[in-house]
Amino acid sequence: MKRIYVSYAYKDKDKAASIVNFLEGQGLNCFIAPRDVGDTTSYAKTLITAIKESPICLVLMSKAANESEHLLSEVDAMVSNRIPVLPVFIEEVQLRDDFRYYLGRKQWVIAYPDEISTYFEKIYKTVSGFVVEAINEKARAEHAAEIARQKSELERLKAELAAAKAAAAAPLQKGEVAPHKHVFISYKSEEYDVAAKTVEILKENGINCWMAPHSIPAGSDYGAEIPAAIADCAAFVVILSDVAQKSRWIPKEIDAAINADKVIIPFHIDQCPIGAAFNFRISNNQRIEAFNRMTQAYGELVERLHAIINKGESK
Repeated sequence: MKRIYVSYAYKDKDKAASIVNFLEGQGLNCFIAPRDVGDTTSYAKTLITAIKESPICLVLMSKAANESEHLLSEVDAMVSNRIPVLPVFIEEVQLRDDFRYYLGRKQWVIAYPDEISTYFEKIYKTVSGFVVEAINEKARAEHAAEIARQKSELERLKAELAAAKAAAAAPLQKGEVAPHKHVFISYKSEEYDVAAKTVEILKENGINCWMAPHSIPAGSDYGAEIPAAIADCAAFVVILSDVAQKSRWIPKEIDAAINADKVIIPFHIDQCPIGAAFNFRISNNQRIEAFNRMTQAYGELVERLHAIINKGESK
């Protein structure tokens, strides 16, 4: 817990010590010189550091304090570092102008004319309020920082997704033919992001991909382009999931790959059971299980596709 800095004139050391003892007895740690300075070659630097780290600075004002240039320097450091200052008047005093400049508009605690112990509870409650506010302010700052971090992370992910979509291949011009030995990517539209990421990773590893709609020339017939791309592919990768099994088109694409005698690689991205219709189609094909192990699964996919393409396997 951060320590409350207590500033006082030497003549008021006994009252300062009694206040510190009470506050620390209530669980509020304090910094008071010379007790907490220790062995140091820079007394002033130690005090300034303690002031900067304090949630609130207590300044005991008296006739002696009002004449202390040292105490004025401490108050100047408190204000300069935007540390809350609580003046505690332990005797009646008319502030000189430089002190009034710093303390005139601060909240004061009047701790006279009775014995100083009479005002301990009042001082404690006031200081506690400042400490709680400092803690709340820190929590608000940390919350704001976390929101900013999450926003930055979201922007990073958006940028990665945009890059993945761009890498999924720019649309071909009408009449242009996709290069041979591509890998056909079959997926359900709801899982576009997974398909795009797969294409990005495969391309980074030198594997050309065909993925609708990007690989279909503008104005072309989907019904003609997709079967042709399957017939011309080196391998057929299906993004397999519960959603994919509900697709009307993926089974047709798998059937076209089977009829074209293509290597089919089911890339299984969730834990859904494989339904009878899909199992009938892909039971003879070795699946890559990607759920909760995407990095390893992509490595396996790249390795298998390199083997298929390099050897010119048809099945």
